[in-house]
Amino acid sequence: MSDLGIFEKRQIKPRQVITRRGDPGKRVYLLLDGSVQTSSGASGSEVLAAGSMFGRLDLLTGEDGGAYAATTTALTDATLMFADATQLAEEIGKASPTVQTLLRTSVKALG
Repeated sequence: MSDLGIFEKRQIKPRQVITRRGDPGKRVYLLLDGSVQTSSGASGSEVLAAGSMFGRLDLLTGEDGGAYAATTTALTDATLMFADATQLAEEIGKASPTVQTLLRTSVKALG
């Protein structure tokens, strides 16, 4: 395990697709710099900036939608950190109940 723990870091180029709506996947992403656009079909699209989380956030709240809910594409050069959502949920499960509630409530508010 690196100094990033369970996270990996990756550079992304403009127009690179990070997630595709409907594809199975298990990653949670944290955008460190740059911007990305999420598009979830009927509910429209949103531009995310540094500090935003996206991906399989449902897995962190104990739910499982089965697939990515949106297609996410880089708008600019970007740096991402990502981790397997199931593994991240296990790490959250090791925290105190107070910290677990705080994290899960925060993640639900993002969705």
